[in-house]
Amino acid sequence: MKLLFCCHDFGRENLRLMPWRYIYEVAKGLVRRGHQVSLISLASPRARETDHLDGITVCSLDKKELFGGRTFKEIVSGAERIVWSASPLTPFYYKKLKQLQCPLLLLFTGPFYTLRELFKAQRSGVPWRQLGTHWRQGLVPLQLTARLLEAGFVNGAVVLSHKNAQILGKYRCGNRKITVIPPGCDSRKGREGRDISPVEAREGLSLPKDGKILTYLGSLYQIRGLHVLLEAFAAAARRMPDVLLLVLARTNNRSEIDALKNRVARLGIAGRTIIVPSLLGKEQVYHYLAASDAVVLPFILVPSDMPLGALEAMALGKPVIATAIDGLPEMVAERGLMVPPGDAPALAQALSAMVRDERLYASFQANCLRFMENYPTWDKITEKFNAIIGSNI
Repeated sequence: MKLLFCCHDFGRENLRLMPWRYIYEVAKGLVRRGHQVSLISLASPRARETDHLDGITVCSLDKKELFGGRTFKEIVSGAERIVWSASPLTPFYYKKLKQLQCPLLLLFTGPFYTLRELFKAQRSGVPWRQLGTHWRQGLVPLQLTARLLEAGFVNGAVVLSHKNAQILGKYRCGNRKITVIPPGCDSRKGREGRDISPVEAREGLSLPKDGKILTYLGSLYQIRGLHVLLEAFAAAARRMPDVLLLVLARTNNRSEIDALKNRVARLGIAGRTIIVPSLLGKEQVYHYLAASDAVVLPFILVPSDMPLGALEAMALGKPVIATAIDGLPEMVAERGLMVPPGDAPALAQALSAMVRDERLYASFQANCLRFMENYPTWDKITEKFNAIIGSNI
């Protein structure tokens, strides 16, 4: 079958990040199942170019060419199914999508936030440039998404979390059209094909052999809540003299790193914080996670649904401390601790409990390994996606 994916800003530099990782893993898995897969990546400004990636033909177009331009129309005309990366803004393209005259599968890889959640995030100091897209989406009534889902040319919709399925279900979107397919996880072992012990990982990374290590991985944007984590760690560090905070900062921007170091120094935790800059490779992240005792994801808002960091940590038996936002509660559940977003005192208590309560930690660790033992791989996730594409919902 000739399949076409359509999304924004897909590129080799984004393949380890959500939501592009999800699209990439599913698309290449469908190629292995015999489908002919193309992908339109929209950006602005973007020179028109074509790339071939694991059997996927990727055509990058300026977003001004969406629904117009000869190249866009030619690619769409050859498709038998279209997987459209959707959001609450997608219903504004209702007529244009209908005119494509091709069965459509909507893929929602982002969360649905309420206005209250957005106001709270803004009050916590998250700048507009990180909230603008969420505000534009949040101001659009989900009844419009419900109307789009009920359209005859839409075969179905895929969401990544049960929470988002429930949100859409409240608007009577036709639950028969909504399928939950979470991201997969294949990172149970390192490149060596075996588990790496924490001691071995720490030796290889020149990290302290003794004490506990709490790890943050992600960008330095305020929307991810690192500033809250630093404040919480500074408050809890006095009760945890043998604990280090490891920050895997996803940036090479010198000014951002310097600002982070200055903030750490002002909080008095410079000697307790290790900062690792740059976008690390998959194997490097694996080793840092193996060296850690727990992972902290202090999101104010989750930019893309169901962050992979939690899965990658739990696959190695590392409990997670996360904020109760989007699909994180169902992802972490009894495999870690949940705190309200932006609540530094609550996060400080959670950090302390994770490292001081050995029985609680052991329970979380066992739950992580038990849960991830049967968690679907990307290949299993693709199998579910393939079934949806081949059905006539």
